[in-house]
Amino acid sequence: MLHTVELRDFKCFTSLKLELGNVTVLAGVNAAGKSTIIQALVLLHQALAEGGTQGERRTALPLAGPLVSVGSVREVINQSGGGRHFGIALTANQVTLDWTFARGDDSRALDAKVVELRWGPNAKASELLPPAATKACPALVELLKTLKYVPADRVGPSEVYPLFEAARHRSLGARAERAVGVLHWQGRDLDVHEPLRHPDPTIVPKLLEQTQAYLRDLFPQASIEVSDVRGANLVTLGVRTRDDQSFHRPPNVGFGITYTLPIVVALLSAGPGGLVVIENPEAHLHPRAQVQLARLVARYTASGGQVLLETHSDHIVNALRVAVSKHTIEPNQIALYWLEPDRDSGAILPRQIQIDPRGRLSERPEGFFDEIERQLGKLYDV
Repeated sequence: MLHTVELRDFKCFTSLKLELGNVTVLAGVNAAGKSTIIQALVLLHQALAEGGTQGERRTALPLAGPLVSVGSVREVINQSGGGRHFGIALTANQVTLDWTFARGDDSRALDAKVVELRWGPNAKASELLPPAATKACPALVELLKTLKYVPADRVGPSEVYPLFEAARHRSLGARAERAVGVLHWQGRDLDVHEPLRHPDPTIVPKLLEQTQAYLRDLFPQASIEVSDVRGANLVTLGVRTRDDQSFHRPPNVGFGITYTLPIVVALLSAGPGGLVVIENPEAHLHPRAQVQLARLVARYTASGGQVLLETHSDHIVNALRVAVSKHTIEPNQIALYWLEPDRDSGAILPRQIQIDPRGRLSERPEGFFDEIERQLGKLYDV
């Protein structure tokens, strides 16, 4: 499990150390650094998962790639200190990989030079991931390589979805467009981890049937089918919203199912010990479906997985609080953070909000999902 993320002079953060839980929730106002934290992880995942073995021996970190692009090195380094370096450090199983990157002579460059990687008192190198670091931190390296990233800008309803060799579908793609391909390759072969299987014991444990069962919790009577396109590296997704209907193309059934499908596939296929990173899981979802999706997140973490999610939904947060009160997960397994720039300095210091065994919050900062009460208060004032 990933325990901490540290950022130094990376984008909006001059210094940040974030303690992660089995479920880590990043909430807060817009432009408060939530996506920045996620981008730091995905940049490393992108270099290692998309670059193959050559990615490990690189001497620079690509800042523009197939999964995430953050611009030039000048845009990545925090400007408040006038420095030329930034750092990312990750800790898992009491072992830390600590990278320091630098800009070169050309500030427009789309990569950052690896100045140093440290993984022990006397262990350092100037490569992205030399073999000695992999040997010293195998669990952390595997976590980075197999991370499942579901971005906010998901592909949505499409006539066709790309199909690559099976190994490339370990990563879901820049817009989670490879999720349907995961069902093509693993849907009928992969058994979902037993503690995570759908509560209905009649559902077979295979990934496709389990995915469909969880989708039906969110969208009653919904069904899906995956078919390959003959003579092309493509797959199609058939969707129906009633058992007595035929399957339709995704553009004919709206955004909800196709926006949620990658999240369900990621959680069910990641396996115990995996890390799933999700942006805006609530997108295009009715509040009741948001609650059901949060319950699946809680079940995944209870089965041994880890989730980092960014959300603007009080329904997601409240459903996780209920999961604590129902003993699905323990209070200390959730790390809930509120991010907001300081009004005077502009610095962003995440505030951790504790959840007690009854699901109650230790505090509710101003702006923390209180807009409903504020607007209802205005109605009562009329």
